[in-house]
Amino acid sequence: TNSTLRVFSFICCGCGEKGAEGIANVIAYANSSISALSFRGNTIGPKGLEAIALAIKKNKAFRSIL
Repeated sequence: TNSTLRVFSFICCGCGEKGAEGIANVIAYANSSISALSFRGNTIGPKGLEAIALAIKKNKAFRSIL
């Protein structure tokens, strides 16, 4: 686990639904210290967005979407 990663940015990197679901797993991880996320310019779709939203709810350190 990386407890020093605070901002997770994946802007315009071709991330799709499956990639968003993988990122959601990282955000939801119990020891995650990610507090901000930026993912604009990707086609994550409704399922990817839902996965990220549910992960954010689980992450107590999370504060903002950039």
